Amino acid sequence: MTVAVFNKGKFVDFWLNDLDDKSWIERTIAAKAWLRQDVEVFWYEYPRNGSEILSFDAEKNLQKIRIEEVQIEEQMVKTVVVEQTFNKIPVYLNGAMV
Repeated sequence: MTVAVFNKGKFVDFWLNDLDDKSWIERTIAAKAWLRQDVEVFWYEYPRNGSEILSFDAEKNLQKIRIEEVQIEEQMVKTVVVEQTFNKIPVYLNGAMV
């Protein structure tokens, strides 16, 4: 599983915390002096290994991507390919657990 935190709509970091005990969310928000209503935490059914390239779409769904070189008019051009998209599962929104 992958847990991602957003503050003010921007991705902050991946967290490795266990979702069985969600008290760490409130403690982290307080420690970082964030406003609770600005924080969003989402869970994704994707086990990260640390070597992959990940991104988010406009809806904050997780995307596993890869960079490919393709030939365009006799030139090799790097392009981004979305291999798979993982839908977000809300955990914490608008200052409260979901």
